[in-house]
Amino acid sequence: MSERYAGRSVHGAPQHARRFAEHPLLQIDASGERSLGLLPGDLSHIERVSFLHLFSEEARQGWQPKDWSGIPLSRLIALVNPGPEDRWMQVLGGPLASVLPIEDAGNPILADCLDGEPIPVELGGPYRLVCPILSYNLSVKWVDRILLFEDEPDRSAERVAVARQRARDARQ
Repeated sequence: MSERYAGRSVHGAPQHARRFAEHPLLQIDASGERSLGLLPGDLSHIERVSFLHLFSEEARQGWQPKDWSGIPLSRLIALVNPGPEDRWMQVLGGPLASVLPIEDAGNPILADCLDGEPIPVELGGPYRLVCPILSYNLSVKWVDRILLFEDEPDRSAERVAVARQRARDARQ
C-alpha cells in the first residue's frame, strides 16, 4: 500500500482482490461469443476522464470529493461490439456486483487512478466502479469482469451490500 493511503482501509483487501491486482486481466463478455480480456497496457490508449470534472457537485452527492479518474464504461463495452440484445451490464469484483442498464453506460467510469496515482488494492484498485447514480457502497471495488445481458441480471450482490451498509449505520 502506498504511504499516502496507509491506515485508510477499513476492511483491507480480500484475497481475490490481491491476486487480481498481481495479474489484472479485465474480462468483458457480451451475449453470444463476444469476449475480450484486457491487460492494463491494452487500456492505455483510451482517454481517461475525471469524476470531479465529469459530474456536477450535485451529481456527486454522497461521494467523497476525491479525484477518481478512468475510462467511461461506454468506451470499454464498445470494445466487444455489443449487439442490440445486450441491454444490461453487470460490473463484478469477485463475488460483488452492481447492475446497470447499458443506456446508462456513459455515466459510470472504471476508475484506475485516485488523485493522479494508481488506485491501491486496499482502496479498490486496480479498477473500481465510480458511478454517481449508485450509492457509494454499490460502486464495486476490485472490478475484474463486466458482463452484458439481454435480461436484467440478478441483483443479490447489491441487496447484500445495502444490508451490510444498514447494519454498519445502525451500529453508529
